[in-house]
Amino acid sequence: MQKTNHELQAESRSLKRQLGEVVNNEHDDDGDEDGDSNPKRQKTQSESDDETDSFQHELELLVRKFTSTEMLWLRELNKTFETVLDEKYQEHKRFDSLKWHLQGQIQTLLTFLPEKYHGVIDTQNMRDTFRIQMQMQRRNTVTRIRNQCGPAIFDCSVEDLADSHQRRKKFRKAIGWNEGGKTYERWNCSILHKDESTELNPSTVFLSKPMFRCFAAIFFGANAVTAFRANMHVGRGKDTVAGIWNMTHTTPGAIAMCAVFTRWAVSEDSLLQEYSKHSMIDWQHDFESYLMYLLNGIRSRRETVIKLFQRYDQVFFIGLSEEGHGAVIRKNLDDQDEQAMDILNQDEELCLQDDGSDEEEVSGSRSGQDPANDKGHDEDDDGRSNGSGGSGSGGE
Repeated sequence: MQKTNHELQAESRSLKRQLGEVVNNEHDDDGDEDGDSNPKRQKTQSESDDETDSFQHELELLVRKFTSTEMLWLRELNKTFETVLDEKYQEHKRFDSLKWHLQGQIQTLLTFLPEKYHGVIDTQNMRDTFRIQMQMQRRNTVTRIRNQCGPAIFDCSVEDLADSHQRRKKFRKAIGWNEGGKTYERWNCSILHKDESTELNPSTVFLSKPMFRCFAAIFFGANAVTAFRANMHVGRGKDTVAGIWNMTHTTPGAIAMCAVFTRWAVSEDSLLQEYSKHSMIDWQHDFESYLMYLLNGIRSRRETVIKLFQRYDQVFFIGLSEEGHGAVIRKNLDDQDEQAMDILNQDEELCLQDDGSDEEEVSGSRSGQDPANDKGHDEDDDGRSNGSGGSGSGGE
């Protein structure tokens, strides 16, 4: 049974008190190794409390950002934080087994988190903070996408989204229902494709209007969706999620997350869970599949994937600095994913100029002119609804 936001917030406050004890104990052990007779001045209780609050508050913001830009869920969360780094780990094997799955997750976490948190990575406070804050971030995004911005994202009425039977009737086929197999397919979804294709097309997947609007809503606010629909420029406000998190580029995790929410918001499911007993959709598996596809495309320099990231960056992060991107881990390929990888492998490799900028271009973070010349989505860190606009330019 899912906990309420009030219960999660109460747990968060309890964690802050526990963390205070950890931080204070660390300071007690910070004496001079040579037995210096002039030890550092002891911090007052007020200073220690302020330091603890700042340490924990920053961690909570980082976890929320991690949820929306890197990994929507962590498999085997407790085991992940207990995993010891393996020097033999190779990124291309991260989907091969549970062992490499967990190894990939801890690698991603350590790459994402500032070094000051590495020393407490295997503590109960760290595990609890990730569990609570990831759940809160998912819940806040659910509210934003379906309840607050749904009609503007999906061109439908409030009534269409309010009732599960109506959502099922109106959107079932769009989110991948296969009548013959009596199941939902994660790739053959018209709602994810720019041309509303019902079969995976690397040139149009993740480029649909609902996908862009969903991205605008999550990272830039409800007003950003309106501006985006009107082909208006959307400025990144400092109070938007993108501004608070200092986002400068589109990550694979962000696109994969938006793909899940774009489909889930119009599904018959009332709650977002890893595996839905109602629709029978394994949402966590779908997220990992989307992210795997994107990372493989980046690693093998597939032109359609590179241009996909350039398209998002041109719309939302133009003119900002470029950085790297996150990672994803999942289990072995199933038949649907093998087919998706086969289709991706048929795409041409993008030949990049040897000018020392390959790494940035491969990350999909370059905010220059889109080679495809195509025509062309807020949630505050504390879950507050924010009407501010976001970065980039509108246009569909």
